[in-house]
Amino acid sequence: MTNYNFTENEARAVKTLYLSCLGGMGGSTFAHLEGDPFTWVNASDLMKAGWTRHAAIGTFGALITKGAVEQYSPTEWCLDLTAAKWASEN
Repeated sequence: MTNYNFTENEARAVKTLYLSCLGGMGGSTFAHLEGDPFTWVNASDLMKAGWTRHAAIGTFGALITKGAVEQYSPTEWCLDLTAAKWASEN
């Protein structure tokens, strides 16, 4: 398992994005995401959960830097499945 060394804010954000992915596909456990390689996320998911726009963008950028969020295309982002697994266990 990857040691992301998340800050408290980043850890909360990964858990929020994980729950957003589950909600978006009607799942309730990590197993529901395992067969889906594209767990779409966006900074707006964090804003919906209460982050300000500025904080959401900064936090999302930090998650990209740490490899928890990956760019799929110029406008689409995915939560890394290893990070999703981390969120499911923490």
